[in-house]
Amino acid sequence: DTEWGNSSLIFFQLLYFVFIITILLNIIFGIIIDTFGELRQRKANIEQDMINTCFICSIDQYTFDRYTEGFHHHIKNEHNMWQYLNFMVHLNVKDSNNYTGAESYVKDLIQKKDASWFPVNQAIKLTEHLAKQEAARTYLTTTVNSTATKTLDLNQKVEKLLNFFHTEGELLNTIISNRTQGSTAGVQNVSTTQRRGLTTAFV
Repeated sequence: DTEWGNSSLIFFQLLYFVFIITILLNIIFGIIIDTFGELRQRKANIEQDMINTCFICSIDQYTFDRYTEGFHHHIKNEHNMWQYLNFMVHLNVKDSNNYTGAESYVKDLIQKKDASWFPVNQAIKLTEHLAKQEAARTYLTTTVNSTATKTLDLNQKVEKLLNFFHTEGELLNTIISNRTQGSTAGVQNVSTTQRRGLTTAFV
């Protein structure tokens, strides 16, 4: 019994340690794999952001490719980050007594670690494009409003013309009826009165 008890104890201890070690190792390996996966994804996102977003204004490549001469033209000619770096080096090398107003302003912001002098979410080409879009939208709105006003005026004139023809038809029926009955004087009075009313209404 004693030997069996010792063997059982040893067996259960080994089984316990095997399960515990296996579970702990799986947890540790899972944490390590997830951490490396997050780091890899973060690195990929940073690389994509560097490739597809302007470093200076933070506007994406799609916007420049759609509305301007292209993203690569923008980052090489309009917002070249090396030109900004060259300007910052220029401020460090240049004597502060010879600064212009703009240079003094930018230097103060750099010393305060304030990047507000960067044109974040701003680009001249995009601003010009938006201005053209707004002008086209304003012109279109004005044209539509003018057309609507002219259409309304035309409808009013057509309605007056239809009323005129309707009244003339009634007048013609009255004249025919009176001639049939032989009442010439009544026809002349009705004709004169109704024509005056028609002239006033149509004008």
